[in-house]
Amino acid sequence: MNRHCSFRIIQLLLLFCFAVYSEVLAEQKFHECPSYTRSDLIEKAKLAEYVYNETPRQNIESMGFIVFEPIKELNKLTYSVLYRGGIIYIIFRGTNDADDAVADINIITSGNKEITIPHFESALHITRHYIQQSPGLRIVLVGHSLGGAAVQYVLYKLKSPMIQGYMYNPIGLPGNLGVIYDHRLTEVVNSYEVAQIVKVNSRVQGRRIVIDWDWKDALVFIPLPYSLVSPDTDIVSPVTAMLFNASISSAVKHKIGVTIKTMEEQHKKK
Repeated sequence: MNRHCSFRIIQLLLLFCFAVYSEVLAEQKFHECPSYTRSDLIEKAKLAEYVYNETPRQNIESMGFIVFEPIKELNKLTYSVLYRGGIIYIIFRGTNDADDAVADINIITSGNKEITIPHFESALHITRHYIQQSPGLRIVLVGHSLGGAAVQYVLYKLKSPMIQGYMYNPIGLPGNLGVIYDHRLTEVVNSYEVAQIVKVNSRVQGRRIVIDWDWKDALVFIPLPYSLVSPDTDIVSPVTAMLFNASISSAVKHKIGVTIKTMEEQHKKK
């Protein structure tokens, strides 16, 4: 093996170690973040909740936001646009109706194809519009679940340094793009949360904030109707109960309201 080949191998090993090290550095625990960071992430999560019509508009305005565009729909994407302190906030809703569910299925079953999702094209159109209409202003994109995937898609397509993205429990993107690191993006996820297995090999990822979840919650024993288990018993085994509760818990943890509640509880404890 010549000297050039040896040097190249060492170089590749160093690059690999740096990539792994950077990935570790990029992940933080929510409860270990500074107080101002936790407060900021909770506030943006409430914006994500707002577009589900679960947070009154008055609450958003009491936080100092001006509503540029109330909650509306553009080609299957539900969104809203807010403004505060020289920053435009564009919020994309996640899965909430049949059209959204179809988009989720299309993403999951896309295989290696980078298919077009109407929600994503709408998100890209809206963001481009505000970039053109408001040159020099920062734009913050916020989304939960499918809305978080829309945030990823826009950042994947637009490289402007004036755009930042925040996503909560997001699913991945269609196709097989690999994991693309983008420093403009902040991802907040519940540990053991169901959406993190959707297109794990195709997503844009930035700073990753993990909300710890006590896995022992899934160990609670509960009885289930025999029709859900077997015809000769109406009580499930502890193992079955654990698996059932774990799946239910991971699905529940996906909800933005539950995510906010968990964040607020951890924030108060610090």
